[in-house]
Amino acid sequence: AVYLPGGFPNLYASELSANRQMHQALRQFVDGGGVLYAEGSSLGFLARTMTLNSGTSLEMAGILPGDATLFSAKLGKRIPVEVKSVRQSVFTRVGERFRGYRDPMFVYRSSEISEPLFELSPQQGEGSFDGVA
Repeated sequence: AVYLPGGFPNLYASELSANRQMHQALRQFVDGGGVLYAEGSSLGFLARTMTLNSGTSLEMAGILPGDATLFSAKLGKRIPVEVKSVRQSVFTRVGERFRGYRDPMFVYRSSEISEPLFELSPQQGEGSFDGVA
């Protein structure tokens, strides 16, 4: 498996876009049955394109069929969510629930219909989950 943590890929968007060898290696890995897990704004790197808040659109890895748009170069207000698994995956069983945060830094859109792995439910109130992130 390959794990791509969240972060600020927009800071290195040009370098990530230009690294065609990494794009090809990741596509071959996934096509060969490898598991690729990306969280947060790393999804922007896996999309076809990443559009920065300056309006610049860059070609990315193209592993995901959609496009990512950056709304802010800064970490936004984290929104607490509860996540429920609706399909079996290597990470969860159907029906498992966990809590996390959603940051509206990037929006990912795809014109292709795909079945979601998770359902998100906004949590009532503001703030954190008593220290659980």
